[in-house]
Amino acid sequence: MPIFGMAEHNLQIVATSVRYYSQLDERAFFEWLDRMPFVSGYNGVARDLFIALTRIPTYEDLWEIIGFCRRYGVDMKQLEKFVTDENRRWLPAEIARSLPTTNGSQPPNPANRNAKP
Repeated sequence: MPIFGMAEHNLQIVATSVRYYSQLDERAFFEWLDRMPFVSGYNGVARDLFIALTRIPTYEDLWEIIGFCRRYGVDMKQLEKFVTDENRRWLPAEIARSLPTTNGSQPPNPANRNAKP
């Protein structure tokens, strides 16, 4: 069932080949997932862990996901689907690089900042 025009399968991220440095590190990984209120569950298949989200991430949710992804080396490019005009300015470049804005227009190109319209 679509949520805000986003298919349910898009409300997930995938952690692939996560490297744990100790048993406590692995435990911390799953405890962190369990503490995030917007994570409804996760399921491992081979080297992939599919992490289901309950909603489109809020401002606070995105920062939590970003911290989690950076700590465990989860590919943040998959968070591009959550970029909006409102969060584009503060999201890290590896997520919000030159994607089209939600209204279909391209963000300004810094190389053209002195160009006249």
